Amino acid sequence: MDRRRFIREVILFYAGYRLSVPRFFLRQAQAAPLPVSDLASVTGGDYRALVSEAVNLLGSMRRFVKPGSRVVVKPNIGWDRSPE
Repeated sequence: MDRRRFIREVILFYAGYRLSVPRFFLRQAQAAPLPVSDLASVTGGDYRALVSEAVNLLGSMRRFVKPGSRVVVKPNIGWDRSPE
């Protein structure tokens, strides 16, 4: 079977499947709130503001650290020269 025939048959199969499956909408579902992401990406030059913005995007520091805990923050920083 060549590639064009395969793609054509997959498309036809999918179209037939979509048309044959009944869809029942009994009531309008309410949109659930979006979950807080596990990844935040911010750019700019003011590092204090960037850290604050990234932590707020992740759902505040209380999401990760319990009150009274000790925390070490290790920034992921690299230089274009050796550490010596």
